[in-house]
Amino acid sequence: MAGFAGRVGIGLVAVALGCGTAAAQGWQHLGKVQRVEKLKDGVELSAGSAKVRITAFRDGIFRVRVTPNGTFPKDFSWAVIESPQPPALQIEENQKEIRITAGSVIATAQKSPLLHWTKITTASAIKLAR
Repeated sequence: MAGFAGRVGIGLVAVALGCGTAAAQGWQHLGKVQRVEKLKDGVELSAGSAKVRITAFRDGIFRVRVTPNGTFPKDFSWAVIESPQPPALQIEENQKEIRITAGSVIATAQKSPLLHWTKITTASAIKLAR
């Protein structure tokens, strides 16, 4: 019985490792940001043929869109029924990241790699941390 349980355990581990490898193969890094285009309501980042667009929809609400081929489809959402009212923006850029401040919310996009591309925090949390 112990031999059978051991073989089943090894089989389950092999299946789990195989599934992890298959899932990892579907994940693709976008690479390094090569171009930053400032928009009236946010920024558009280009990394190879891929693009990431981060826009301020309303005060405290950011929208992040990604397209692997560089062309965004028509802007449509079943979930958002309101019209955008972008607040005044402050965009700061350095070698490592881009920060977009809209009201009390800050969106940070890391440039290299463009993998963990958006981190959104509130300005009050940043003031407390300093």
